[in-house]
Amino acid sequence: MALTIEQAPFAWTARGQKIIFRVSSTQIAQPNFKYGVEVTRASDGKVFEFICEQNPTDGKLYFDLQPLVKLTNMELSSQGDVVHFTPTHLQVNEVLGFGYENYSVVFSEWWNVTGTFTQAGDETMPQSFYAFNAHSQPMYGFRPNPESAQPPVKFAMNSATDFVWSDRWVGTTRKPDEVGASYTPAVIIPAHNTDWGAVALPINKGVMASNDTKVMQLIANTGVGTIVENVTYTDSPFTHVGVYPQNLNNSTLNFKPALYPNWEWYTLWFKNSGGTKRSQFYVFYNADKLGARNDCRYEPMRIGWVSTRGGWDYFTFIKRSDWSVETERKSYERLIEDGTSQIYDPGQRQYVDREVAVTRTLTLNSDWIEENEFIYLRNLFTSRQLVLLNTPQLTPEDYGWPNKPFTTPVTLLDKTFVEQRGRNGKLVNVTIKIKVAQDYWT
Repeated sequence: MALTIEQAPFAWTARGQKIIFRVSSTQIAQPNFKYGVEVTRASDGKVFEFICEQNPTDGKLYFDLQPLVKLTNMELSSQGDVVHFTPTHLQVNEVLGFGYENYSVVFSEWWNVTGTFTQAGDETMPQSFYAFNAHSQPMYGFRPNPESAQPPVKFAMNSATDFVWSDRWVGTTRKPDEVGASYTPAVIIPAHNTDWGAVALPINKGVMASNDTKVMQLIANTGVGTIVENVTYTDSPFTHVGVYPQNLNNSTLNFKPALYPNWEWYTLWFKNSGGTKRSQFYVFYNADKLGARNDCRYEPMRIGWVSTRGGWDYFTFIKRSDWSVETERKSYERLIEDGTSQIYDPGQRQYVDREVAVTRTLTLNSDWIEENEFIYLRNLFTSRQLVLLNTPQLTPEDYGWPNKPFTTPVTLLDKTFVEQRGRNGKLVNVTIKIKVAQDYWT
């Protein structure tokens, strides 16, 4: 007897794609032959069992695990707000069962033995793989190799042109003329002084054997000189590193943007322990000084979302933002009486609100952005997890919340955009409407 796994997912697999096992058996001629499948989820030990028909054409089993993975992995972020607000010298490792999950799959042979349907044949050794919060598209082909495919479906960082797990690419944002050209090509990122945020990546060899990132190097143009920093991180298949101005301000690094009001840009990249470059250059420029400045009439609103590559991406909406509160009252009518000769008390309530359903919504405007930035922002429209960073207006100031960074989960209700032609091509103004994804208790 022989049961053979002919094809399996790669050890590190994007959640949003076909996750197919192809299995063959030499026992398909047995009466009422079926394949048994047992899937174990590592984070909680939960077991899922299936009995599957053989393919009528070749007798093999083609088992797609994607529906189960998609159902049980709902893009939860690890450790709440810590991901976004971690100081640069630290890291936040993703927790198994949240941003990624380990599955172990065992196949078996079943058929009728003396009239009883039972497991009668071989059983394979457990086949294990990790699924994480990225998703591919059919255009990238079936089962792209995460260690050697082309971006955006390559996730190992083993060459000088690889990307962290973000939907920002070389060309997403145009480089301001004031930013030097020493580091090219580069991913250009506008960074406001109030911005928090992290990038996701694997650190060192592990699930993907060819990945060997270990160190982040940062070079900052402070406006009065240059500062060079190197940070070494501990091994993890999926970690988050804070890279925005506020993450730097709260770190032990020498470069803190708050100490250099005229800072212009800083560049960072990742390398292995031997110093070999293992990523693209990432150039963060001072958007308050060199880019579209915040409109002083409005508070900047920063949105984070889980990108198509499994990490967090961000965008700061700097134009008009409007909060609104919508209520729906469920009431009932009762008699007014107090059981006395007065019949009723004039202060009694005849119509009583049993429940007040409250929906808090926020409308955000982006200002005019270039077409490639709009393409980047479209990934927000398809993400299932969005958060609003730093929202003190939702809580009383007496509680001290404005001094503590935190996030509020939100969901996208609507989006519109207007296009116009600019000197450098098409410009787009984006408006989105989001709602707080939590009940408002009354």
